[in-house]
Amino acid sequence: MGLIQLNLFAVVLLFAFVQGAIYTVLLLVRAYRETRLSDYFLAGIITAACLHNLSWMLGFMGIHILGQEWWFLPQDVGFIFGPLVYYYLKTQLNTNYTLSRRDGWHFMPYTLYVVQHVSVFLMGDAAVHWWATQMYGKLYTYIWLELLPSNVSVLVYLVLSALLYVRYRKWLPTERSDADDLQFRWFRNFLIVMFVLAGTAVAFFTATIWVDLSYQEIWIQRALVAAGIYYISIAGYNQPQPRQLLFEMPPVQLATLEPPPPEKAVLASENIRDLDLWKNKIEMVMRQERLYLLPDLSLGQLAAALETHSTHLSNVINAAFGKNFNDYVNTFRVNTFQEKAHDPSLQHLTLLAIAFECGFNSKSTFNRAVKRVTGLQPSELIRQSVAV
Repeated sequence: MGLIQLNLFAVVLLFAFVQGAIYTVLLLVRAYRETRLSDYFLAGIITAACLHNLSWMLGFMGIHILGQEWWFLPQDVGFIFGPLVYYYLKTQLNTNYTLSRRDGWHFMPYTLYVVQHVSVFLMGDAAVHWWATQMYGKLYTYIWLELLPSNVSVLVYLVLSALLYVRYRKWLPTERSDADDLQFRWFRNFLIVMFVLAGTAVAFFTATIWVDLSYQEIWIQRALVAAGIYYISIAGYNQPQPRQLLFEMPPVQLATLEPPPPEKAVLASENIRDLDLWKNKIEMVMRQERLYLLPDLSLGQLAAALETHSTHLSNVINAAFGKNFNDYVNTFRVNTFQEKAHDPSLQHLTLLAIAFECGFNSKSTFNRAVKRVTGLQPSELIRQSVAV
């Protein structure tokens, strides 16, 4: 082994690898302390990305053991990367999610891949040489049984993750009053990064079939992975964590997530017994117990106060008020804000401070809610009220 080389190609990958290792440890510690399953999966994603770059990082540093003597050790993370991304998203959107035996099937391909590679490696050089010449060299099993399926696996799981996120964004306003704060826009950027990395990996692999790319040219794809490690580790670790977020819904319910148009809401109301009675009960509980002042009020909490089921309550709100749960609760908050904003005893408070008194928990959520309910910005609403 010669001297370790620290050229530009190696340093870019090395810095990303070190940062990924540090954040992996931080995530594992936080996952253990706070019993946060999603952090384990995010740590796995970062680790997989680091392993994807490891042999190339060492190669540019002049260390070629993973590409020579130990080349048959499992280094491809394609079979594990997709499931890690998918389950990271699932466990973030459902803080009570627990793994079952059924979930284990998603990780079975990677398990089989690791067992097969480790078994052949432990058999010695003769077994590795036979596998390389007969199976890889003549039958091309590496392409048909490993590389192609692993790339397909990544793309399939990324599509599943994107669909899950879309379903969540449609579901959120029907279940949470703090929907704007739980949009998880980070996931949108996260998935874009994942699709870019997967797409470039496939593109570079396809290009190598037709063009003889140099190590420096292939390094570009590894540098993109390094950039992804930087972004994912920092943004993912600092992503605010929700409390009691329980998104879990079968695909067949996707069509019922958005509130119906007014004409369909009227038709739906005919199928709900005692709609006016339920409408009055909801209004009474909201006004008497002032549940809208809870920043993280959920449909489940309101359903518990009314001793009914969340699905039934959601249907009643849609049919009786023509709104989803989020808009319905924010209407109470905006009306309360208008009252408090003209209260002489509260004139020493800023508009944002008054908004927090009304159940809002962020400036952006407050501004969007006022605009959605009244069509005006908060300052415009106050000036209009004073003019009247």
